[in-house]
Amino acid sequence: MSLFALERQTTTSASSASRWRLLRMRGGVKEAATARRSRERRFTRAARNTVREEEEGENDDGSSKRTVVELFSGIGGMRLALEDANVLWNGKDDGDGAAAAVHFIAVDNNCNANAVYRANFCSCSSSSSSSEVLEGNIESIDVERLLYSSCEILTMSPPCQPYTRKGKKEREKDARSTALARIIDAFEDAGEEEALPKRILLENVVGFELGTERERFISSLEKHRYHVKEYVGLSPETMLGVPVKRPRYYLLARREKFGSFDINSFESPSLEDIAKYLDGEIEIGLEIEKKKIEKYWKFFDVVNVASSSNVASTFTSGYGKTVFSGSYILFDNCDIAKRDVHANNAYRLVKDDNSESDEQFAERVSRSMRYFSPRELCRLHGIKEQFVFPSSLSKRQQYKLIGNGISVNVVSKLLEYLFK
Repeated sequence: MSLFALERQTTTSASSASRWRLLRMRGGVKEAATARRSRERRFTRAARNTVREEEEGENDDGSSKRTVVELFSGIGGMRLALEDANVLWNGKDDGDGAAAAVHFIAVDNNCNANAVYRANFCSCSSSSSSSEVLEGNIESIDVERLLYSSCEILTMSPPCQPYTRKGKKEREKDARSTALARIIDAFEDAGEEEALPKRILLENVVGFELGTERERFISSLEKHRYHVKEYVGLSPETMLGVPVKRPRYYLLARREKFGSFDINSFESPSLEDIAKYLDGEIEIGLEIEKKKIEKYWKFFDVVNVASSSNVASTFTSGYGKTVFSGSYILFDNCDIAKRDVHANNAYRLVKDDNSESDEQFAERVSRSMRYFSPRELCRLHGIKEQFVFPSSLSKRQQYKLIGNGISVNVVSKLLEYLFK
């Protein structure tokens, strides 16, 4: 059964919130911090109506203004998906036939990610969109100011490490989950008078659906009469035929009931040839270290260009650093890779001559294999060709940012449904 076809129904228990709070306290969250946060909320609530008037108001030319809040914005994948889906501008005007302007507020604590976001979205202004980048932790900003602004959509891709094997799956006990907890707190504490987001899209790794944060978040959404849809395991290769794996959890929420959406209509599309995503000319610096090949060649996930039915494994932020963080391209001597039925029929390197040492084999393989380039990863993740990275960022930094990003083309399809 295809993983992406699983659609989860929202079920919560009355005790989920109290159980979650107990776990947080056990994880070291101080009562004093909770009390301080409560005082800060009371302090900012008085000014919130004024903020809302500013953010829901008009542009200088009198046209209407829509707001998009991107929490954990990264390099701007959610914004790319919104632009690709064209749901904010298509068919919407300010009453005079002119396209309504959209103001994007992006929040992330990674300075490199913010530099990429600014380079692509803030370098030039237009009548149809404007941008504001806030750098810092969610816990350090007035998140209520953003969430209670009646924005068109709230998008977020919280840190996935608390829900991964590498992150030990500590979930709500992981310190990196406190930012999402802060957001859920704001939804739980919101009164009827608060102008919450009209729509919400949350992306995370498969496994998020098992955590109490998910239960608590859905409970708070249902309290405010949101309709919620969840999808577990949606991936580019099964949904769209894009030859890369990236199974993810998605939550969609909005005030209106959802219309019809046949997720099964995307099942088993024709898989595209990965060659169309590769660079015509190979750039310098993509060689794989011989020592890495010598030590780990048995575990390499290989994309064999001699085959038209390759699917690259999930690329993570560790690509270029760790072995289990994505695939490698075999562009020559392709007979040294064979299908492995014990690894979902993926290609693995094979040493036919047992007398050949690992060192000798690594020497031979190093002339025939390479890393994917950052541009190739962008194509596989649906990032447009015109997207740029500041020249100050190394390949390793670009890999990390892309690996922490989203599948733009998958999210674009979900956004079409969310706004339908």
